[in-house]
Amino acid sequence: MDTAFDEELEALRDHADNSRWKGFCELGFKAKLAYEEKFNQYGDKVKRVIGIDWLGKVIETCSEHFSLVKTKDVKRRALDLKRGGASPWSTENKCNQVEKSTISPLEQALMDVTGWSVKGVQCLLKPLSLGATVPVDKYTSLRLRNGRLMTT
Repeated sequence: MDTAFDEELEALRDHADNSRWKGFCELGFKAKLAYEEKFNQYGDKVKRVIGIDWLGKVIETCSEHFSLVKTKDVKRRALDLKRGGASPWSTENKCNQVEKSTISPLEQALMDVTGWSVKGVQCLLKPLSLGATVPVDKYTSLRLRNGRLMTT
């Protein structure tokens, strides 16, 4: 992500990359989610997050569409990770290095769906396990249903 054009945005990226939550929160209020609007196969207008809007400039950070994650897929992904097959875009390969064996399948699924680091998704574990529907952004929420991670 090109953040060099703005000193505050570069500081925000640095706080995020180095897990400095306080600094991230102090600057993060200026960043808004940027959405792409299009029509789905049913003719409904839908929005999907494409990145962030920093003071009127859209910075695209998202390229994947996410859907339901089945338990068997989560387990398969965990096995792939144990064998050393991490995706090149995963937070695990970037700045927040975490021992692979310490990441639970649910944490990995949450990381895949949100794009957050393992530290970022850990705050979701308790509410989800208690049956809560957890909003991730204005248009997306997560919940566990019959052992499956659901997005709405």
